Amino acid sequence: MSDVPATESNLEVTADNTDVTEQELVFTGNVSVTQGVRTMRADKVTADREQQTALASGNVLFREPGIALTGDTIYYDSTLEQAEVTGAQVTGACWQQIL
Repeated sequence: MSDVPATESNLEVTADNTDVTEQELVFTGNVSVTQGVRTMRADKVTADREQQTALASGNVLFREPGIALTGDTIYYDSTLEQAEVTGAQVTGACWQQIL
């Protein structure tokens, strides 16, 4: 396993369809985003280049070691390094220790 933090790893995105404009990137169909040990899957991901935000929607699954989060949407603001999840359900060993 790499000692490089996930936030410093390259971001890799795959999808059935990709639409790129000056303002945004839109990935649809079987979207997979990987950064280090973190992975996210969704039906659609839209990234706003100027605002440095991203919205994942539809069958959203986020995983990193010890945690799995599912939800309706994940909105991420990279400048604030904050995420907001709607319809979240969380599982994982770390949550069992907290609860």
